[in-house]
Amino acid sequence: MRYVFSQWSSAIIQRMDTFVCELQKTTYLRIDESGADARNQTEFGGTMTYIITAPCIDVKDRGCVDVCPVDCIYEGSDQLYIRPDECIDCGACVLECPVEAIFPEEEVPDRWQSFVAKNYEYFESGEEREVAKGRDED
Repeated sequence: MRYVFSQWSSAIIQRMDTFVCELQKTTYLRIDESGADARNQTEFGGTMTYIITAPCIDVKDRGCVDVCPVDCIYEGSDQLYIRPDECIDCGACVLECPVEAIFPEEEVPDRWQSFVAKNYEYFESGEEREVAKGRDED
């Protein structure tokens, strides 16, 4: 396994919350011998993402939307969803969630495992989805 240096774009850096900005503004992606991204692969074929679970149902506080540097959180009828192929795994949303509903995919509690499939199915339906608005954008 070799590591490839990658620079975040200045647009993303400008939108990051204070604690994320204090992190290095670079990230190292693991690349396998074929040149493919070798980050945690999921059973659904994508890279690891964060999953929003049951405590978010009918709450949708949207604090997570305000801190997401890449606008990968979408609003469904009953809860928010994180688009797996857009999430950069920064974890900013986890700390902002007042109901502790967001988990790394591999750490979703057993009682909420159905939300992993629900999240992927939400985006695989082929319907046009709109990025959720933040708390102050209504």
